[in-house]
Amino acid sequence: MYGKITNFLEGKAVSGYLEIKTDQVLGRVYTVHPGNAECYYLRLLLHKIRGPTSFTALKIVASVVQPSFQAACRALGLLEDDTHWNSTLEEASISESPNKIRELFAIILVYCQVGDPIKLWEKHRDSLAEDVKKQFEAEKVNIDLYLDIVYNQCLILLEDIVISMSGKALLQFGFLSPSREAGFAISNHHYRKELAYERHCSSEQNRGRKCSKIKSGTERNT
Repeated sequence: MYGKITNFLEGKAVSGYLEIKTDQVLGRVYTVHPGNAECYYLRLLLHKIRGPTSFTALKIVASVVQPSFQAACRALGLLEDDTHWNSTLEEASISESPNKIRELFAIILVYCQVGDPIKLWEKHRDSLAEDVKKQFEAEKVNIDLYLDIVYNQCLILLEDIVISMSGKALLQFGFLSPSREAGFAISNHHYRKELAYERHCSSEQNRGRKCSKIKSGTERNT
């Protein structure tokens, strides 16, 4: 039904490579989880090295074949700062849920070499805490007044994941320990709202009773 795939290829022929052609095209490299280390670093190299002819060629830095893709990245200076972790989290925030982004952040924190984890958190905390924010926005509250509590709750969720992976708390990665009491306050947000409403109603009822007493007293005097 269909001809050979080569019938659909367009572009200029590549010298020395049969049935391979070159052209200006848009391609896609699939997302790779940092937990799959070598594949992740391979993907990083594919974004930085133009025209590699083989997987071995990707490992060559200054005429030396590096033992792994991670070593090649390090030799090229691609792991000197947290730029690649920033890019990974930015890419994840486009299509992944906040829970998945927190899992990704935890893996980067536990298994990868992060230069400044606090700075990484501060840059991506809005996408990490997006679902927690929506819980408050659904109650039509001023979210700016609750940001500290929102971020604290996000850190609690993040710490739970980190502990399950490594047995270590966020404190051991340079973070301040999140307040679990603040997390309890969030989980009881509806209770606090109802309590505030009941207090308001009680106050209104007391005010009404006082008005009734004043009114009845005035009537007796007249």
